[in-house]
Amino acid sequence: MMLDAHQHYWQLSRFNYDWIAPDNSVLRQDYMPADLWPAMRAAGVQAGVVVQAHNSVDEARWLLELTDHNTHLSGVVGWVDLAALDAPATLADLARHPRFKGVRAQPTGDLCAFERALDALADLGLTCDLLIGPDYIESVVALARSHPRIVFVLDHFAGFRLAPGAHEGWRRQVQPLADLPNVVLKVSGYLTAAEPRPLQTETLRAWVEVAVEVFGAGRLMYGSDWPVCLQAGPYADTVRLVHEATASLDPLARESLHAGTAARVYRLEYSVASSQ
Repeated sequence: MMLDAHQHYWQLSRFNYDWIAPDNSVLRQDYMPADLWPAMRAAGVQAGVVVQAHNSVDEARWLLELTDHNTHLSGVVGWVDLAALDAPATLADLARHPRFKGVRAQPTGDLCAFERALDALADLGLTCDLLIGPDYIESVVALARSHPRIVFVLDHFAGFRLAPGAHEGWRRQVQPLADLPNVVLKVSGYLTAAEPRPLQTETLRAWVEVAVEVFGAGRLMYGSDWPVCLQAGPYADTVRLVHEATASLDPLARESLHAGTAARVYRLEYSVASSQ
């Protein structure tokens, strides 16, 4: 079983994706489930989790609609303004849809601003993806320690650049996060995070082996970061590289990283049926 825990879809006419540069010809086009599904099937990936690409509740509702019509999309990690007074009510409303699994936050200031919504997030059994960089590790440690009922998912190796030999320094920096049982790491975003590109199997293998040592395979999950990954390589490369990088792991560890962790953390009921 292979489960892609980090995919994006967008339509440029629907929302203003201002983070996509006007001259980025790879990303400045529409990407929909039908565009990826053939590549998923060819790579042996049976299901996916959709992650927000626009900071709006309207996008979260639209992504949920996509899952209604594409049976291989098992869950949505959407966006809610966690600092808003009505955040608990918004979360409860979204959670009425069975495939709403959590939210993603991209903190740019004090994470304590999220406090008012975190109790609701925990009560609803929702996860919290975090798109961070190295400077936010200390703040996320405090956040995760003070909210043990919430599973926090660190996207894209916690925002580090994947350079050969840099994995040992990464180990020291993320160890405080790995020490917290409610923190999970996505083995994702590695094609575009590689320095230099293209990413070599040996480099990813070294980073994955350290991740297994500090987090344990039961707290790691694969994600392609499609279509962002297309800036550095095709979808098939994300699957091939993670297979090669995890080939020496025992079967149970591989299953956890490839599918089991995502299925458990996001509480997925995935289907291997073709998209409708």
